[in-house]
Amino acid sequence: MASNSIKIFAGNSHVELAKLVARRLGTELSKVVVLKYSNQETSVTIGESVRDEDVFIIQSGCGEINDNLMELLIMINACKTASARRITAIIPCFPYARQDKKDKSRAPITAKLIANMLTVAGANHVITMDLHASQIQGFFNVPVDNLYAEPSTLKYIAEQIPDYKNGVIVSPDAGGAKRATSIADRLDLDFALIHKERKKANEVSRMVLVGDVKGKIAILVDDMADTCGTLGLAAKTLAENGALKVYAIVTHGILCGKAVQVINDSVLTKVVVTNTVPHDDKKKICPKLDTIDISGTLAEAIRRTHNGESVSFLFSHAVRQDQESLIAISNRRQDIPSSTQYQLEFEYQDDISSESSYTASDNELGEQEEPVFATPDSAGLDAAPAPAPAEEEAVEDSSSKDDVSGISQVPEPSSLSSHLRLRKPVYTSDDEEDKEREGDHHRELSHLSQTSLHGEEDMFKCQDRGPVIPLHVDGDDKYGKVPLSGRTQGRRWFRVRYAAIALGLITLGYLTLSSSNKDQRSWSLNGTSSGKRKQWSGNITNPEIWEERKEKVKEAFQHSWAAYKRDAWGKDEYHPISQKGSNMLQNGEGFGFTIVDSLDTMLLMGLEDEFQEARVWIRDHLSFNQDAEVNLFETTIRVLGGLLAAYDQSGQDKVFLKKAVDLADRLMGAFDTKSGIPYASVHLGKSHGVPGHVGGLSSTSEVSTLQLEFKYLSFLTGDDKYWKVVEKVMFKMREMEDLDGLVPIYISPTLGEYHGPEIRLGSRGDSYYEYLIKQYLQTGKKEPVYKEMYDRTIVGVKKHLLGRTVPQNLLFVGEISTHNPQFLSPKMDHLVCFLGGTMALASTEGRALDPATFPRSNFSKLQEEDFKMGEELTESCYEMYRQTETGLAAEIVYWVEKLEQVEHKQEPEYFAGSDFIINNRDGHNWLRPETVESLFYLWRLTKNEMYREWGWKIFEAIEKHSRVSTGGYSSIHDIRRKDHIEYSDKMETFFLAETLKYLYLLFGPEEVLPLDQYVFNTEAHPLPVFTPPERLLVGSQHLDDVKKPEREAEALPSENRHTVADSLPIPFEELKEADDIDQALEDIVVDEAGEEEASEVEVEYEESDAEAVGEGPEVDSTQQENVEPFL
Repeated sequence: MASNSIKIFAGNSHVELAKLVARRLGTELSKVVVLKYSNQETSVTIGESVRDEDVFIIQSGCGEINDNLMELLIMINACKTASARRITAIIPCFPYARQDKKDKSRAPITAKLIANMLTVAGANHVITMDLHASQIQGFFNVPVDNLYAEPSTLKYIAEQIPDYKNGVIVSPDAGGAKRATSIADRLDLDFALIHKERKKANEVSRMVLVGDVKGKIAILVDDMADTCGTLGLAAKTLAENGALKVYAIVTHGILCGKAVQVINDSVLTKVVVTNTVPHDDKKKICPKLDTIDISGTLAEAIRRTHNGESVSFLFSHAVRQDQESLIAISNRRQDIPSSTQYQLEFEYQDDISSESSYTASDNELGEQEEPVFATPDSAGLDAAPAPAPAEEEAVEDSSSKDDVSGISQVPEPSSLSSHLRLRKPVYTSDDEEDKEREGDHHRELSHLSQTSLHGEEDMFKCQDRGPVIPLHVDGDDKYGKVPLSGRTQGRRWFRVRYAAIALGLITLGYLTLSSSNKDQRSWSLNGTSSGKRKQWSGNITNPEIWEERKEKVKEAFQHSWAAYKRDAWGKDEYHPISQKGSNMLQNGEGFGFTIVDSLDTMLLMGLEDEFQEARVWIRDHLSFNQDAEVNLFETTIRVLGGLLAAYDQSGQDKVFLKKAVDLADRLMGAFDTKSGIPYASVHLGKSHGVPGHVGGLSSTSEVSTLQLEFKYLSFLTGDDKYWKVVEKVMFKMREMEDLDGLVPIYISPTLGEYHGPEIRLGSRGDSYYEYLIKQYLQTGKKEPVYKEMYDRTIVGVKKHLLGRTVPQNLLFVGEISTHNPQFLSPKMDHLVCFLGGTMALASTEGRALDPATFPRSNFSKLQEEDFKMGEELTESCYEMYRQTETGLAAEIVYWVEKLEQVEHKQEPEYFAGSDFIINNRDGHNWLRPETVESLFYLWRLTKNEMYREWGWKIFEAIEKHSRVSTGGYSSIHDIRRKDHIEYSDKMETFFLAETLKYLYLLFGPEEVLPLDQYVFNTEAHPLPVFTPPERLLVGSQHLDDVKKPEREAEALPSENRHTVADSLPIPFEELKEADDIDQALEDIVVDEAGEEEASEVEVEYEESDAEAVGEGPEVDSTQQENVEPFL
């Protein structure tokens, strides 16, 4: 219990709010004189002693902001020099809150400056409301309580907006999405978002609605309204999209400039603001303006702060607006019986639809009486009015909807600022015994009041302690609950009984589902029953730990970027050991692959200075008009994808879109083929296609991993040509024969046919399958043909490519040849590890699982099977890291299906107890992202901390073995022995663009880049989901009408099964030297010294010569001879 009294001072910014707060606390504002001299200096004189007192200074950031801020600082310092015990600055509207980051060169972080000023002036504590950016709390070195207007907003919506259940909560911008979704979830309403574009500050040029408001009541929620330009345009947009009415609820109604005129002229039905900022004068000229009083919330925060109680209760509960003051009781508990400890009345917001409210009086059932007054100090004893005679009234049940408070209006006491009102109980029970017991309590209270009024000062000791604030009673919980009456006990028993029944039904359902999963969804290959997936047994890590880990990932990026900038600025790639850069083009100057690939990572991590430097380089130095050939696939996913993501994430900076259009126009020449299947390479300067591989072949993934980028560019520019060329590729591929959705890894642009027998989900095939489902998601599910194609490929994967290991029974994806698809090779590239996360994403379509709104128990059998398969594959990929000495994964492993495979294997190819073999040529690690990518997806969708822990283990291994002390991170030749680490001296661009980005997102908040609003391309560049115009959907809808051979769900008989014809344009003998050096990154890396090894060029793909010419994947001699279908 606090032993000092409180002193409440008011600055000149919002005196009325300060008076309301003091009134609710039943005390007066303390005396202070503020003067302004003729030279505009401010003078503050504290008019009473504050020595050893608990001081609260109320000053909002509004009006003459700079003068009011200086006034607040002087008042704080004056109280500090006057020996106040604690000084709390109550700033309902925090000034300069929108200047919380360095968003351009040489821009100050003014919010940080304000925090420093308050701390230096002497503030020990700060209370504010709805900070524009929660990170401002971190600017202080003293405690900061950021209160929320959300509970009061919920209460207002439920009580003041007719037919609110037919409403939709709308965020006027992406920054307020979290706030809006929280309100929507608690009200069980739909959510919509408005994307806005600004030509300059405070001026919105265009708005796009994401969501459906037709025939509904739209409720805009935001933290601040300045000129109201956003609200006016948002309301117009909503009305144009069919909203019946539009309400706006804003915490801080700054309402400057022409705001009132904008509101009056708008289609807004009502604009509701809190009184953190005064606006009584504006209400007189703006009938649409309404107010939510938050003085009760501030008053309760003061009370709790003074008494050393937690204020977190206020984060989810609203103070009743009709309660005119808080309640003071004696600090000595023995003065008042325990059953008459009165508490502040709250509205419970956990269930806003409830028609009843909880009243923390000495009983939930009671009789209405006139209030009794107690004086805060001895000086006020004579002025205290005598209590009015008790007068029984017929009062409705407290659960009545017409009288939520359960009390009648009480008369206004005289001299309320010098008195503390005691809240009297309310009778709603017919129980005579309850009435009698309540009457005894009232008589005690009346006697207590009379005694105090007649001068017996020992009852309250106010002459020594000052005005006292009510405390929660020992034995009562934080809501101030007290013994219940018979009827209330009956209601509680009713709730407990039904809660027990519900718990029993939930348990029964869980057991039934578990049994069903075991019986129906358990997988078996060759009679081997699937083992249980490992369960993480670690502790849930607190948010601060994940924030620290996220910052470590950011530091890893900065460590790499600083070295690249120092040694290789403008070069395509960086070599951290030799500390030099190189370009990936034999001719030409290169075009900063590392810079372009890292743009959105820098924006995500808040590295504004680094981003601006990169932007300037791109604007002034990046040129695609070069006499050089580039790989179509790599250039599209890294450079075009990077530019488009930077355009979106930077607020649509035209520099990036202009460069993207220039590049895409040059890449278009690759599509100029007879079949429409593009060549693997393109000459940038001449804009014509170049056959990239021996025999003029392209790889399957090269031609089918262009669609996300080109389609989004068409959407942005309105130019359909980009969309049409990549859609034509899909038309052609869907017409070709396949094996249950699985396709070979080579395709001929000339003939429009697949070539070669190899089928795998690793190099040259992987992203074809990835982009099927992502094309469906990117266009707002408007192209279901790609979902159908994806589903068909997963059926093929289950039939032909799955196997299990010994000893841990891990699930893996192998490779087959169309010459003999019954034989499964246990070879698996690390590239395949994308599949686990992609399957989970496809099962939920980007929607995170939630026990209340989207439980996993609602999955269909197929959804559950696919999701579980994704989980198991991701676990297997993590085991590729965990089971090595270094904790890093090899580029390729061969899974152990039978112990005969390892009879003659020795370390380091095979370690006893491991589930895989790493051949001598396959032990390199290029810091690939695929496993952490899947961990990120599964964390976002399940909230299972296990995936974050796994990601942290991988990051620790990278830090230990790949970090170069002089800067950057290097690939490793062989990760099998921790004491024989040999660097490859190369840092791939995807390490910055993908690996660190997915780790940063894995450890960061889930609201960033939500999976139902963004689709990541195969280089981890986030592209927004959009709704394409109908004219662009004609082609994909036509795909459903293309006549194709019948495709059965079951495997075709062997005599009818398709095998790819060996009809290459040149004989096999001439193809045996194909792809010794992968041309996906365009021939050979040319560094400044010309010493780069050719083997270092292979990044996306690695394979043997035999595979490149069509002899099929390598098969272990001990491989099983037959694999039963997955289903």
